[in-house]
Amino acid sequence: MGFMTSGMGNETYFPPSLHHIPPVATHVEAIREAHMLFFPALDDLFAKIGVPLSSVGVVVVNCSGFCATPSLSAIIANHYGMPGDVKTCNLSGMGCAAGAIGVNVAANLLRTHAMSYVVVVRSSPTNATATRGSEREGKEGKRGKRDDVAF
Repeated sequence: MGFMTSGMGNETYFPPSLHHIPPVATHVEAIREAHMLFFPALDDLFAKIGVPLSSVGVVVVNCSGFCATPSLSAIIANHYGMPGDVKTCNLSGMGCAAGAIGVNVAANLLRTHAMSYVVVVRSSPTNATATRGSEREGKEGKRGKRDDVAF
């Protein structure tokens, strides 16, 4: 019933963990969803810009409502085999303001450390914010969030 009154249509995407009733809203599933979102977008980004990953000095990830362990920025750095001295910064639990703060953090790190490139990823895995029941409070901010990647 919740989906029927949520305003979401037949074309709305849900990660596999939310295909179940009740949803499988676990930390592991939220990490799996982050992998599904991050890696294809970053693969496309890295292919398009042609910059070697060794030139990336900072990875900044901001996620409005999910604080992963290990951090999402560390997961990205490790997945791509970035150098051990790459700085990773994870901003979580700050709501939508984390997007602007993440860009500011990246700009400040570029100025102070003279690094070549910074990757900024903005995400809100829907699994981590899945709600159950018919309570309407707080649901508006949890719909329709997707990932953005900048370089």
